[in-house]
Amino acid sequence: MSGILFLAHRLPFPPDRGDKIRSHHVLKALARLAPVHVGCFAESVADRQHEHELAQVAASHCMPLRRKPLVLAGVEALVRNEPVSLAAFRHAGLQRWVNGVLATGDIDTAYLFSGQMGQYLSREWPGRVIADLVDVDSAKFEAYAAQGRGVARWVNRREARLLAREEARLAERAERTLLVSEAEAALLRSRAPGARSIEALGNGIDAALYDPASVTAHAGVRDLPGPHLLFTGQMDYAPNVAAALRTIERLLPAIRAVHPDAMF
Repeated sequence: MSGILFLAHRLPFPPDRGDKIRSHHVLKALARLAPVHVGCFAESVADRQHEHELAQVAASHCMPLRRKPLVLAGVEALVRNEPVSLAAFRHAGLQRWVNGVLATGDIDTAYLFSGQMGQYLSREWPGRVIADLVDVDSAKFEAYAAQGRGVARWVNRREARLLAREEARLAERAERTLLVSEAEAALLRSRAPGARSIEALGNGIDAALYDPASVTAHAGVRDLPGPHLLFTGQMDYAPNVAAALRTIERLLPAIRAVHPDAMF
């Protein structure tokens, strides 16, 4: 195998949130197969302290700081008739770097982590494309629109429609499109009938590292009744909020019917 171009919307280090855990381990697996050239974004100046970890894995990398204001991205998206998500992650410097890496002729595979990064590959590039969309983002914005009102509803409905178009385009372009679950894969198949191959690649867990027998309970819960259920996630993200509320309102009562002292 020749080199791999890996494009991600966030720096895959450290693996401290859902999408970064996935991109982190995918990147390390790819690096065992071939030299990987990584283009990604830093979300803050603090991300720079992890750039050396990226450099240890990547054959080369480009990591600009994403600082485009959302208002500017919105204006660009309106002018171009595209999703705001694409405009927000467009960066001229990263595009030049991608063009330069591909111009060497040493890359035969591009791994796109998230739909925002598909815009960096020209339609004429002849190599293999793997699109890891993780989930169907357009469905998320459809849900936001259904719950919203006024301008917010219009913005989210527009984003959902244009993102669905981009997701279908990528699925038709890619040799293989990956989603985090079979349910997400089935949803995208229904929206992209011209796709070449849509499959589920689930997330795993290091069962040895997280074996309860080898972990000391936190002092705050050690003496409390149980069993204990833990939900960890970015709680400024609406789907995570919905998942936590569903657990509290629908699942926990059923669990307590069997385990009265269960705590969430």
